[in-house]
Amino acid sequence: DNITNIGQNALNGFTNLRDIILPASLEYLSEGTFGDCEKLNSTLVINGETPPIVSGAPFVPGTVKTIIVPPKREAAYRSNAFWRTFKIMPQLGVSLNDKTNG
Repeated sequence: DNITNIGQNALNGFTNLRDIILPASLEYLSEGTFGDCEKLNSTLVINGETPPIVSGAPFVPGTVKTIIVPPKREAAYRSNAFWRTFKIMPQLGVSLNDKTNG
């Protein structure tokens, strides 16, 4: 998972694409990345601790409604102008990066 950028219209036209899990390494998501992917599930999983920078509208409007983000990172996504427009929920379970004693 060394993907840092998904370019403009990269997956445009993948009409049967349903599920998206964005890797932790993703830094940039471009305009129209998932354009014409009208069968997308309404929930998107993002594994990045830092919200990816978004250029334009990467999804067909109205397809993605909820994003699931790493535990304890909801505030970072709520403070981002693009990502705060979605319902934000934490991933269930414990992050492998969570260094709690126990």
